[in-house]
Amino acid sequence: MLIGGYSTGCIAQGNTVTACATGIYVETAAASTDTTVGTSGDLRGVVVNANHISGIVTVGSSLFGNGINVSYAAGSSITNNVVHTCQGDGIASDSDRCTISGNIVSNTWMTKSAPAQLGGTKAGIRVYGNKASIIGNQCLDTQTVRTQSYGIA
Repeated sequence: MLIGGYSTGCIAQGNTVTACATGIYVETAAASTDTTVGTSGDLRGVVVNANHISGIVTVGSSLFGNGINVSYAAGSSITNNVVHTCQGDGIASDSDRCTISGNIVSNTWMTKSAPAQLGGTKAGIRVYGNKASIIGNQCLDTQTVRTQSYGIA
């Protein structure tokens, strides 16, 4: 599922996504700053709520494989999702002022090595943005051979 190109204010809720390169990919507007979009000053935030995402695999040498990926979408809320069996991060966000809460993320980075730009670190939830709120999430690795370095990084 792709939410892109100035799709501010969208809601992705109650979906089941499986067996693709990225479960839900949010990139509302690529720009050099992640605070507003256009001249109106609107926040780029979207809501990703109560989705079930599993079986996410990479395609070729791409960095994808994340269950939920939020980029250039300041003020987004990623809440109450169940994300498991991904070849990348369960949830990844490089956007500022996002809220990531109440999610259950398990068994990520199943067969893929973390790329060099991530320093080889593997996480259930990965946050790059400023001023994020990360509240009440559960990150689990129940595999016989553990593959997550961190629950949250």
